[in-house]
Amino acid sequence: MTAEFSDAKTYTNEDTVDIADLDTTLTVTKTSDVAEGATVGLGETINYTITVKNDGNVPYTGVKVVDDLAGLKINEDTPGIR
Repeated sequence: MTAEFSDAKTYTNEDTVDIADLDTTLTVTKTSDVAEGATVGLGETINYTITVKNDGNVPYTGVKVVDDLAGLKINEDTPGIR
């Protein structure tokens, strides 16, 4: 790194940053309030919970999760629903 100042002096220095130990792992899990193996009838509401966990060693702020299926409604005319 070199810095030049207005007084025409130049300073040079070195520094090392070790990035080998950085772990940026985030785990995103989406679960529902429907028990495993259970079925839900047409018109019933399913509530989902999305959990984001920092499994790494890098601090995060402002993480945004977007669920493209938010507000999805299925009716009996939806293909594949019987």
